[in-house]
Amino acid sequence: MVHNNLFNLPDTSSLGLDHALFGSGFFAYIGAVLFVLGATAFKFLVPALAGYIAFAIADRPGIAPGFVMGALAVDLAGFGLPQTGFLGGIVGGVLAGFVALWITRWKVSTWARGLMPVLVIPLLTR
Repeated sequence: MVHNNLFNLPDTSSLGLDHALFGSGFFAYIGAVLFVLGATAFKFLVPALAGYIAFAIADRPGIAPGFVMGALAVDLAGFGLPQTGFLGGIVGGVLAGFVALWITRWKVSTWARGLMPVLVIPLLTR
């Protein structure tokens, strides 16, 4: 169904989609679109979990690194990395949170304090 759209509906009988509502190509297409949207939405579950775990540990500086670790855990970008899933997201969020917390405790000069939570911590934690 990759090559189908609303103006080029799938043929339900040739694709084995006889279970589509009313045997309609329109409803088969809408069902496929809703399935893809739902699967994509659920792929954000682990990154959000990891991001908020890191946020609970390191406050604001931990959010972005936690989300990145969660995205890597489920290979959200499709790099072909091994997927560690839910448990990998938890471990990644904890690690990102503790590394971000450790970096926030560094003593830096006054001119660099404003850059730490916005630039330095997210870059070094990833």
